[in-house]
Amino acid sequence: MKKQFLTLAIIAACLAGTQAYAFSIRIIGGEEAQPAAYPWMVSLRHDGGGQFCGASLVAPDWVMTAAHCVESENAQGIEAVIGDLDLNQTDQGELTRQINRIVVHPDRSASSDDHDIALLELSSGANLQAVAPATPTITNNISAGTPLTVMGWGNMSTSGEEFPNRLQEVQVPLVAQDECRHNYGGSITDNMICAGLPQGGKDSCQGDSGGPLVHQIDGDWHQVGIVSWGEGCAQPGYPGVYARVGAYSDWITQVTSGDSTGGDDGDPSPGEPDAPIDIEDPVSWEDPGYLQAFDLPYWFDFYTFENEPVEESIEFYNNTETLVSITAISIDQEAFNLSGNGCEQSVNPEQSCEFSVTYTPTPDNEIDMALLSLSVSDGSQLYIELFGENLTLLEGLDDEFGDWYGSDSDWMFYEDDDSFVLNCWDIDEGDIANLETEFEGPGFLQFDFSLSDENESNRLIYLVDGKPVRTLDGNERNPGKHQTELSAGKHRVSWVYQKKAPSSGQAKISNVKFQSTNADTGNGQTGGSNTSASGGGGAGDLLMLLSLLALGVFRRYIK
Repeated sequence: MKKQFLTLAIIAACLAGTQAYAFSIRIIGGEEAQPAAYPWMVSLRHDGGGQFCGASLVAPDWVMTAAHCVESENAQGIEAVIGDLDLNQTDQGELTRQINRIVVHPDRSASSDDHDIALLELSSGANLQAVAPATPTITNNISAGTPLTVMGWGNMSTSGEEFPNRLQEVQVPLVAQDECRHNYGGSITDNMICAGLPQGGKDSCQGDSGGPLVHQIDGDWHQVGIVSWGEGCAQPGYPGVYARVGAYSDWITQVTSGDSTGGDDGDPSPGEPDAPIDIEDPVSWEDPGYLQAFDLPYWFDFYTFENEPVEESIEFYNNTETLVSITAISIDQEAFNLSGNGCEQSVNPEQSCEFSVTYTPTPDNEIDMALLSLSVSDGSQLYIELFGENLTLLEGLDDEFGDWYGSDSDWMFYEDDDSFVLNCWDIDEGDIANLETEFEGPGFLQFDFSLSDENESNRLIYLVDGKPVRTLDGNERNPGKHQTELSAGKHRVSWVYQKKAPSSGQAKISNVKFQSTNADTGNGQTGGSNTSASGGGGAGDLLMLLSLLALGVFRRYIK
């Protein structure tokens, strides 16, 4: 029985009172998504009505969904809730936007499941993190069997209506294209991609239409598919079928940049691979959610160790049409001082200048915070939160583990099972405890982490290069198993415990392994082999890495 998720969701609702389903209709085999894990997830709702499809924010003014969700809809009758988690309440950070227009792919036909993709223009921009549409190169480089993540609010009942209020997610492996074509008798085109277990049991299904299928590289999410159709749900031998986002890379760019006619024929274009993370410039300044006037960050992080001072530069960019100048800069905490000022002269439009701040850790303090105030000649009064942390080298580790750093002596290493453990009761309320190291890609990082904490407001956050990747809340009892693909170059990997309420629990990081995919050896590791932790560089290399600006992404995430 062939399914297209939206259509059968409506049929299922009509039949719910008279018959049981032959298949389960939900995000099969999944679990509840964590708050703030997917800020780009979108629920599409009829204006004044309920949710009917999923979507994803791919640009400030655009969301992407399946064509079959909206090809018979009127734009004025739809609203998009961005950053949605719980359908029955307003979640922190979520935004609601009306739809200006619907752009269905020009090659879409009602007689075919092909080209199942549409873009919806929002009534106004959404200042939230967007998911990156995968390029053909990224998609083609994902091997069969690689776990991908799909999410939605599909029906959770096998015999009636039980739609979840909270977003559900599940991991499903990529299925080789030839295998999927064989299973579906040749109905799979080059504009589709398949994911699911051979034995079934995990899948997207009715009510999940239009939602994203995503893959993570260096902590960044790339959308490789859109929930489209399949044979039943979670059936053995019939994986879920998704619109292949990489096949529409040019069309997506054309539409979201202003050419609403598109014109792309859906065939994959050569594309260019994502630029590798540059160790000298590890954070993108392009996300407007992290910037205020004159492209200044709201938060600025300083990392150092063994009480060594560290200096960072902050750029002031005049994006106005008039000449401006900085009339005053002040900092309210002695641990931070203005150590250089290249902004003493007026700044022309479209020009920039830099000033420098040096952080010297306060003795006996693990963390220092300050407020930088900046006055501009146009009357603007701007503020930047400064956050500095002094990390110490963990002792007792074998050479194979490389250098690991933590907040004072909070994290402890246990040699009997090669794990890092934090006693949460030792941390003061309102404080955080860092555990950090570095790995050199390309390769795959795998680890287990758990948080046995009775208070759900306490969290354990996993970050790559300062960007949050996964969060465990205090009430999440199951250990989290995670795998992250790292691109070529050095990467700072962190686990941060944030304590907001009393706790008698523990945080634990274990089974840390890095599998290099580089044919050449690096850090003493054999390419393609599993190794524990990092053999990375000396203290000088890590000092350079830890002192790099993280742009406040983490600070914004945990505030």
